[in-house]
Amino acid sequence: MKTKRFFLLMMALMLTLVFTQSASAFTDVTGHSQASKINELQKKGILSGNGKDQFIPNRSLTYAEGISLLVKAFDININHIRFVKMPEATDSFPNLDNDAWYADAFIKAFYNGLDIPKDVKANDLMTREQFAHHLFKAVIKQGDFAFIELYMMFEDHDKVSEPYRDSVQKVLISKWMTLDKDFFNPSEAITRGDAAGAVYDAIAFVEKNKALQPVSPLDNVRLEKTAINDEVNKITIHATVPHPGYGMKINSISFEGKTAFILVEPVMPDPDRVYPQVITDISVDTFISSAYKAELIYAQASSDTSDSSSSSSSGGGNSGHSSAAAAQ
Repeated sequence: MKTKRFFLLMMALMLTLVFTQSASAFTDVTGHSQASKINELQKKGILSGNGKDQFIPNRSLTYAEGISLLVKAFDININHIRFVKMPEATDSFPNLDNDAWYADAFIKAFYNGLDIPKDVKANDLMTREQFAHHLFKAVIKQGDFAFIELYMMFEDHDKVSEPYRDSVQKVLISKWMTLDKDFFNPSEAITRGDAAGAVYDAIAFVEKNKALQPVSPLDNVRLEKTAINDEVNKITIHATVPHPGYGMKINSISFEGKTAFILVEPVMPDPDRVYPQVITDISVDTFISSAYKAELIYAQASSDTSDSSSSSSSGGGNSGHSSAAAAQ
């Protein structure tokens, strides 16, 4: 009898779950070209509707919605940064509201280099070229991915704004976004449905390629402190790398209380050069006030190629970090 009651109870629970999931599914995406992708993102908790089981896929995407979607989809955060004062959205975007639902997403996006216009307003419509740019910036924060070096020609390629051209090329080559009869329509507002479809494909790209990402080449990372005078210390960060093609750079220094957190990143070798396979010691220096204790955090990968005056080579970007050492 107890077994039968348990079986009936479990059946009732399963039916309740099935009904609940069915009832909460979006009711207005059936027949949409991105319907299956929208539904999958909803199941993952990345998308939410308007409270009435609707997603409204054909409505234009606002900046508040677009940035919030990207931050949530790619788990963009600021955990690797130490702040003396917690930032507010208006520190970087004066037209936003610090108490609005989207404020936290803009803060995270700003400190992760999604390259948002400073004068943005929450209800501004995000164009297709803007979404492509922010999507690409979000993806390359996930790792050091290789992209095919190919320039795609399409009817309105010359209409793409210069700052967004590389990003548009990358999302088209990667097939996260597609053309409409050989037109990209860069200045048109992107729809919520098309944005969701692009995010789904970009997530799939990251998941597929992240498994191929190498672990950090930096080994035996450590700090060395040298007093310059009573007020300033030189902090030297040492590491061992597989060969001399690798470098290391200081990404940022942030202060909290009496601690200076130094974020360093590996710099990947030039893929067009051949290096001797010799384990190599590298180092990079910086200077901080002797009033602070230096603590090191370091990232797992570098995906940028910009120069830094405080680095032993060039590089940028990060995909994770871990605390390494401290210098009193």
